[in-house]
This record gives sequence, structure tokens and C-alpha cells, in this order.
Amino acid sequence: MHARRLRWDEQGDAPTRDALALLTVPAPQRRARALLRLAPEAGLGEERLLWVDPLGHESVAGVGAAVEIIGQGTARFEDVAEGASRLWKRIVRAQRPDPTRPPLRLFGGFAFRPGHATGAVWERFGDARFVLPRLVYQDLPSGALLTLVVPFDSVDRAVGERRSAVRLHKLVDALEHVPVDECSPLTAAPAQMSGHDLGEHGWVGRVERARREIAAGHLEKVVVARCAELSMVEPIDVHQVLGRLASLDPGCTLFALGWQGAMFVGATPERLVAKRGQELSTEALAGSCGSFGPAAAAALRGSRKDLCEHELVVRELCRALQPLCATVSAAARPEVRTLRHVLHLHTPISAVLRRPAHILELVERLHPTPAVGGVPVDAAVDWIAREEPAPRGWYASPVGWFDAEGDGRFAMALRSGVLSGHQAHLFAGAGIVRQSDPTSELEETRLKLQSLFTALGVAP
Repeated sequence: MHARRLRWDEQGDAPTRDALALLTVPAPQRRARALLRLAPEAGLGEERLLWVDPLGHESVAGVGAAVEIIGQGTARFEDVAEGASRLWKRIVRAQRPDPTRPPLRLFGGFAFRPGHATGAVWERFGDARFVLPRLVYQDLPSGALLTLVVPFDSVDRAVGERRSAVRLHKLVDALEHVPVDECSPLTAAPAQMSGHDLGEHGWVGRVERARREIAAGHLEKVVVARCAELSMVEPIDVHQVLGRLASLDPGCTLFALGWQGAMFVGATPERLVAKRGQELSTEALAGSCGSFGPAAAAALRGSRKDLCEHELVVRELCRALQPLCATVSAAARPEVRTLRHVLHLHTPISAVLRRPAHILELVERLHPTPAVGGVPVDAAVDWIAREEPAPRGWYASPVGWFDAEGDGRFAMALRSGVLSGHQAHLFAGAGIVRQSDPTSELEETRLKLQSLFTALGVAP
């Protein structure tokens, strides 16, 4: 059992009328997914989130929304930053902050393009949406904490503290007894596959049109995506899916963002940007092949097509960062990153900012990278909107978190899908350059979808 000491964060200045207070207790470690299983018991709202860094170095789960921030249109990044700035002023903080305690964070993401999170699949998500969870679990190397966000009411403070303390301690006890690492066997589940672009004909036609645009000099590269729609006989157990994804791809960032019965989930290999202070990092992850034996890595390193695609991404990422940065450094040669079903060419990129900047400024500058959009960016995004048969929504978009200092971490929402009831909409894409072969690129998307199919218990 853990110590039963309740922390109430407070500040010397008088709190505002709509101030929020944080009640925090120690919690058992490695229980992030367990909190999602306890969400109905917590009774704090329908919102759900999960964020697990690669190899489980940090995991966060949240339930409910103490505050929700919405961004719309071309000003969506500014909308979120301004809403967050107002929120931080409402938080009642400690006079002597404990450096070992994790900072308060907002979690959420953006649509791939404003106005394109439409239709039944994406209408719950919008152009941009971030939440401060009412109940948040954070598991860091320094330990795990469970925090409840409540209205600050100085008149009823003592009563509210006692009630919240009892509630938190009951949840801590429940967290200790919820199994999270036991997943049912990965047996095939009955499903019907239907919907957009499951056959080769539509894909081949789009890739050929993309190649013609490239040959005409209108594009250097464009990422073409496809969507697989599944209708399951039984309702989808999201907790099972997340557990399987965690075991299948431990080197990926596992995420889940849920609103109103729909949950956007994925295990993405690609970091968009991480920032702490004036230091930041990003990466180029482009150029892929199936992980079929030791010869595959050597073939990928020697592939002119994949090296060309990769170099475009490195070049454009460095170009986007240079106006804001004093230094930008990229590895001279790409390395090969191995995932369960796919190999990728990978180049880490680090930089130091010239001046302080919020991470959302970097996200806006970098998205969409050539790894998910194309080159030139505007022409590629226009082509995607015109040619793809269904809106991407939040697929290949920035998802992640940021704190009051403007630091944070965002990933690209790849190898992802929306789960709702019996329905699953799964997304994957491939980068098309002059040398691309449509059939090979189709096989690449199948490989990228493999983990999601497996997590659902479905044979692709």
C-alpha cells in the first residue's frame, strides 16, 4: 500500500472565481491502462486518453474533462495556445513546487487539415481538441501519481478535500487490483471488411495519377493513404486492442483519444517534435520495406527510391526549423529502424532554438511533414484533399501533450484507426516518388496495417 498523504496545491495570491485545484496522491506504477478500465466506476465523464512513450518510459491516462479547449480553422493552433494560457492562470499551484512531481499537461491533437475532420467517423474530433483530464494518472521514472482536478472553493474547502481524498484513495485501491497485462489470445474474430479502397484498383489508379503529377514537375513526393473499414460481429474491446498494440509494438508511441463513444487509437513509430526549454528533437522516418530477414535492411539501405524519399524528408524538416533555430543537426546517414512488420530508414534531428518558443509553434511549422504529406507541402496537401476518397480526419496528424512552460511531445498519428462499437476504420499510407511501383506501395500499406489487424484479431 502507498502513503495516504493528500497534497493540495495552493498559491499565495487569491484564486479566481473559476480556479481549479489539484488533489494528488501516490499511486501504484504501471497502471495507466488500468485507469481506463476503471473509468465507468470513476463516473467523471466519457472522455478518455492514454499516452505511453516508446518502451514504456512514461505512461499517462486520463478520464473526464475538467477543461476542454477547441481550435477551429486556420487559427486552430493559436486558439489552443490562447485557451491554454487562460487555463494555466486558473490553476491553484503550490508556493514551493516539488521538482519531482510531473507538470500539469493538456492532451489532444489536430486534424490533418482544417475542415477535413468530417463525416460520421470524425465529427466528434473537429479541427483541434485538447483536454485537461478531471482524473489523471502519470507514471514516470520518479514514481506514479493520481491527480483529481476539482473546482477551488475556499468556503467548502475542508469538506471538498475530505470527499475528494476518499474518492482518490478508493481509486488507488482499485488500480492495484485491475489486471492490465492479460490479453485474450490473438485468435481471428469474425468480421466483414467493407468500404473505401480495399481493392487494388482504386489504389493503383491514385498512385499512377500521383506519379504523373511528379513526372510533370508539380510534385516531388506525395503520401497516399487508404482506409480499411471493418464491421465486427462483437463490440470492439478497446482495452484488449490497446493491450495487444502495447505488446506488438513496444518501440512505438501508444496513444488513445476518446470522445462520445469513439476512440482514436494507434501505435505510431514517428515522433513529430519533442521540446524541453530551447532544445528540441524530431526525426525523419521515410523509406520502408517488409522486415523479411537480415538481407532486407541491406536492401533498404541501398534502395535509390527509398533513399530519395528519405532525403526529401530530412531536407524539408531541417529547412522548416532553420528560421527558428541557432543550430540544426541531422545524422549524416540514415539508420534502419526495425519494427514488428516493417523496416524504416530513420534519421534523428536535433536543434536549439534562437529564442523561447511554444511547442505548438513548432508543431504548426512542421506539420504536415513530407513523411505524411509531401513536397511541396501545399501542392501535396491539395492533391490529397482532391484525390483521396474519404477525409483523413486525424490520421497522420499531430497528437500529444504540452504543459504550462510550452514544452511537450507530439507524435504523428500513423498506424491508427477509429474504434466505435462494432466499427473500425483503419488508416495507413505510403510515400510516392518518381520511382514508386503501385503494387509494392500497396503491399507497404498492408504491412503497416498488420499490427492494427492483429490487435483486432482479424486476418487482413
